[in-house]
Amino acid sequence: MQIKLFFLSIIYTLASENYKIKKIIYKNYFFMLISKSTLKSILIASFCSAVFNISAQDRYVAVSGTDIGDCSDPMNSCASLAYAIGQSDPGDDIYISDGVYAVSVMVVVDKSVTVTGQSQLNTILELQTGSNTLMEVTTGGVELNAFTLRVNPGHGDFANTNLLNPYDNFLANHITFQGAGFDGVRSTGVRMNMMFENCSFIQNRNGFRVASDASADEVTFNNCLFEGNTNLIGSGTFGISNSNETVSSAKLSNLIVQGCEFINFTSAAATNSGMYFENVDSIYINRNHFVNSQRGITFVKFNRGDPDNMENIIIDSNLFENNSAFGITMFSFTNHGYNNVSLSCNTFMNNEVGFRTGLSGGGDWVDFHINNNNFLGNISQGILMSNVLLNNQVIDATNNFWGSSNGPTHSSNPGGTGDVIGGAGSDDSIVFIPFLSRRACVSETPIPAIGEWGLLILTLLILTVAIIGIKQNENIMGLEKN
Repeated sequence: MQIKLFFLSIIYTLASENYKIKKIIYKNYFFMLISKSTLKSILIASFCSAVFNISAQDRYVAVSGTDIGDCSDPMNSCASLAYAIGQSDPGDDIYISDGVYAVSVMVVVDKSVTVTGQSQLNTILELQTGSNTLMEVTTGGVELNAFTLRVNPGHGDFANTNLLNPYDNFLANHITFQGAGFDGVRSTGVRMNMMFENCSFIQNRNGFRVASDASADEVTFNNCLFEGNTNLIGSGTFGISNSNETVSSAKLSNLIVQGCEFINFTSAAATNSGMYFENVDSIYINRNHFVNSQRGITFVKFNRGDPDNMENIIIDSNLFENNSAFGITMFSFTNHGYNNVSLSCNTFMNNEVGFRTGLSGGGDWVDFHINNNNFLGNISQGILMSNVLLNNQVIDATNNFWGSSNGPTHSSNPGGTGDVIGGAGSDDSIVFIPFLSRRACVSETPIPAIGEWGLLILTLLILTVAIIGIKQNENIMGLEKN
């Protein structure tokens, strides 16, 4: 396992650096999934593990097992993950057979192990009354694969239940987090380099949340499903969030969310959102779908905690549709605002409002661009500028398509019949001319990269077809001569 990790780290690093730099540099932004210092630590740790941990052991857990022995015999499996971890050494692999495993004492993963279930849907660890947290990771280098963490609905303190507290250099792949009364995943303390791939966050109050006064750096979600808890009363439901932050160090930074689905974030509460952020820096949101929620993404910069503005925000090639309030809303309070924001190639369709801005008492909005997006059939406004920005600051909303070739509906665009640009700041704080007469980014659908080997193979195939064609032509000509 550790040798595999070592080589995968090198391959992934080369691939991710090549991709990320090419992907972002053209927008004058720079995002690195893993910082150089973190990457160096991971590679050194992986190399050392590969050299000194070649004798890594497999451990086995089954519902029919017994917590006796060292769990290394698949014919005599142990009965619980907690016991198997206790028998393991760093670098070991633990395999869990399908079944439901009741957990009433928190499982502590205190060794760098890989835990793999037989199947994501049918290997289930279920939190019972007795503990409010199902699993806590206390060391780096842990990997979880292919199982479900869920809360028993009859839990005695359901509203305060959490499924997982991760640690640094953490990977979850094909994990389902289901039914937490509070957080599916709660990031506490100062964490860095957490990755979630092909995971499902279903019917939790919060799918992933950075806890109050905590910070998280280098967090990535790829191809994940986030589904809200529609049964909550008096509290909002969010897919990814950081909230109630009151100290300057509390922040979510270098967040990447790609290819995810955010659906049904609605409840009786006032604020429900696929994503909800109070303090973020350097985030990249790309190719996601925000649908059938109250809000797609909410940014709220309060007058507390970190005095800096939210900045370095890229929201690119996402679809926001059928959200009952806003596709995206950005709000700031006294002396706080937004710097270096780019929205491009997004589609806002059939929401109450596509994009909304607002401020209370001040805050700078600097280098803010909304370009090459589509605003189609939003009920009240395509863009709602709730307030006039301070110091003659202006949002650049040029080169967007408003659902009509004659542009948006606005007093300065006579004859425009597209989505409305409205609000108190719509005359002074936004520039939308020139606009597009047809949909944006239709011709910019990314073509999957095939790489150098793929290009070589494709070239050989083309040459082969050409040679076959020439040979066939020569044969035909030969027959005609004869």
